[in-house]
Amino acid sequence: MKRKRRRNQGKPRGKGRMFVYFGVAIFIFAIFGYALLSSRSVPGESNVHWHATITIEGVDMKSLKQAEDFKAHPPIHLHRGDSTPTLHMEGGPIPLGVFFKSIKFDTSMYQVYVTGAEKDVDYIFQDGDNIELRRR
Repeated sequence: MKRKRRRNQGKPRGKGRMFVYFGVAIFIFAIFGYALLSSRSVPGESNVHWHATITIEGVDMKSLKQAEDFKAHPPIHLHRGDSTPTLHMEGGPIPLGVFFKSIKFDTSMYQVYVTGAEKDVDYIFQDGDNIELRRR
């Protein structure tokens, strides 16, 4: 009487599993690699997450609308910290004027200065800028 050979008999058992594990490892590596690369800010792309300090001469900064005052955070908004308010931009480069319009602040009586240099209200701030609005 002949015995039937088992399907896996004579074949090394670990090769099939090894290919499955290898495939899963490549897949996981690809997902994490994509997540890492897509979260970085590349110059010229609209993937920014910048902060700047801001002061306005003669204005109580606590009176201005901040991020929590909106139903959804606008892409450029204010956070009132312990001492100095922080302007926060995320998503894409957005001119300061868009922020001031969103909080209904009239800038016509003010001049914008960034780290001491005179700028236009349509200036797009960079991470770490120190923004001041001084009366004209």
